[in-house]
Amino acid sequence: KYAPELVDVNQNNDGYFARVAAGSRFDSFAKRIMEGPRVSKFFTTTIDYAAMGYHPYGYGMPRTSRRRIYFFSKDNGPLMTFNQQNLEQALADNASSMVLIQRHKREKTISTVVGIAGAGLLTYGLLSSSQSSTNPNSVNVSPAVYAGAGLIAVPLVIQLFRKDKLTQAVDVYNYQIKQ
Repeated sequence: KYAPELVDVNQNNDGYFARVAAGSRFDSFAKRIMEGPRVSKFFTTTIDYAAMGYHPYGYGMPRTSRRRIYFFSKDNGPLMTFNQQNLEQALADNASSMVLIQRHKREKTISTVVGIAGAGLLTYGLLSSSQSSTNPNSVNVSPAVYAGAGLIAVPLVIQLFRKDKLTQAVDVYNYQIKQ
């Protein structure tokens, strides 16, 4: 056995792991999920614990959430967070990869604008919905509510079927023939 703080990479039956951060914790390592000739992709899982809190109906149970954090390594270098800014710097010497990163940036902007427009339309619809004067128990829902909800849902649905442009950029970088 070795002390975890002395190990930078480790390979065992579970896979290949690289150090994410300094320290002696075993969760300081990320598992490689995509190996490439130049760029490899890694992930680690974090668990966030929220303390118990008071609710009007009594004390609640602690909440936990689990999420994956992705990293990449270029030419067996240190792990960097797998995000658009870091990939833009690391893959700058490949024009095809940069085109995919720019597409990712544009699609992200369009999704944000459509989501904000949908939220605005939904809010407008809720504010313009009125109670019926003949029956005070019924509410007339404005069609803008449905249109706003639809606009909010469009980017979410598109994201389900769209390939990740950042991972595509890494694939192109790894396997495009140098000219």
